[in-house]
Amino acid sequence: MTWDEDAEVIRRKEYEAKLKQREIRAAEMQKQGEIIEKILKKQKEKTTNDNMEAFRELQKDKIDSDSQQVRNYLFENVVYILADGLHKICTSQPDDPVDELAQYLFSRSLDVKTPDPS
Repeated sequence: MTWDEDAEVIRRKEYEAKLKQREIRAAEMQKQGEIIEKILKKQKEKTTNDNMEAFRELQKDKIDSDSQQVRNYLFENVVYILADGLHKICTSQPDDPVDELAQYLFSRSLDVKTPDPS
């Protein structure tokens, strides 16, 4: 080989080595990017889940507070009378329990306190 050919072979080997180094760096950077993406995705999912849980808790508290008046009304005016009527039907076992319960509820309807509309 001539001096020029030897120099060309050396340059080609150096060039190929640089290309391999670039490929290795690119592969490492791609792996790092994938790892970072996975970490970010997990963080976003956790943040989203935390936000959704906080929202659910707020909604639950709001529903509980908004429905308190309705639950109090039902407990004071409906539950006791309905339970008493169901108890009487269970003990007497009439042929038409639905009609019997309806008559009982109608007879007790005057016992329910009606709120003052003003």
